[in-house]
Amino acid sequence: QLDDAALTRRVGEPIARRAEATAPRRTGALARSVSVTKDGVVVDAAHAIFVHAGTRHMPGRPFLTRAIDEAEAGRIAEQYLADVLGPIESSTYV
Repeated sequence: QLDDAALTRRVGEPIARRAEATAPRRTGALARSVSVTKDGVVVDAAHAIFVHAGTRHMPGRPFLTRAIDEAEAGRIAEQYLADVLGPIESSTYV
């Protein structure tokens, strides 16, 4: 059984990795500011909210929202494969 910190890390790591990979880059500071803490995924670059949500001068580039969506899609696919392949792998063919 996972404690809260382990669960947060297990759920947060795929999101953080995806956010780091897809964060818009000029200097790389935004991608380097992504981390997982006991509270969840944190992006602590001062300009993160402006890049993610946009401003009146530039459209948002919601890298964190996309990372969450993609990580969730990956978890759904993994669960589907486990549900489908699990019974097939455990059955015996004679």
